[in-house]
Formats: sequence, structure tokens, C-alpha cells
Amino acid sequence: SLFCRSRFHLRERTSHQALLNRKRVVMQQVNARPHIIKKTKDKFDELDAVEVLQHSAYNPT
Repeated sequence: SLFCRSRFHLRERTSHQALLNRKRVVMQQVNARPHIIKKTKDKFDELDAVEVLQHSAYNPT
């Protein structure tokens, strides 16, 4: 599947093996509208397959 191929490709190119060896997906949201964040977070909580990282206080981009 596309997901498996992209995950394999990422595994080959990354030095962050700790992130790849997780049972849950790690996601960081930035610049999302509050009502979208709520819907997304609720869905992630329902699925219990995604870990959402907290938004950092400082974003240099």
C-alpha cells in the first residue's frame, strides 16, 4: 500500500528512529483554525491512533 511504501521510504531517510518505532502516529498541528482543531482532536481521540504534539510557544518559521 501507499502508506507502507511511504513509511519505508521515510524509515530509510530519517535519523529519528524513535518516532518510527511507535505504535501511534505522531502529528504536530500548526496554524489551524480553532474549530478545525476541535474536530480533528475529537477524531484523533476516537481513533486512539494519533499522538498530537503540543504547539511550541516559539515557531521560527
